[in-house]
Amino acid sequence: MAGGFPAISGNELIKVLTKKCVCKEAGKRTHGVAITRNDGDRTRIAIVPTKDDSLPKGTLGAILREIGISKDDLKEFL
Repeated sequence: MAGGFPAISGNELIKVLTKKCVCKEAGKRTHGVAITRNDGDRTRIAIVPTKDDSLPKGTLGAILREIGISKDDLKEFL
């Protein structure tokens, strides 16, 4: 996995980000769970698909960009 995204499901991602107090669950939606993160005076929101399969790299990257977390931060949380 050198330099790449870790294989992680949507449900695992939600657990990791909320457990580390980086994000909080804002409610269940039809496509997944909305998670939010306060970043100064901005609130960042992303919808994470609730599925047990690994998220595609592009989807995981987009979610991390939306909430303002780097790939290295995610690896550190895992």
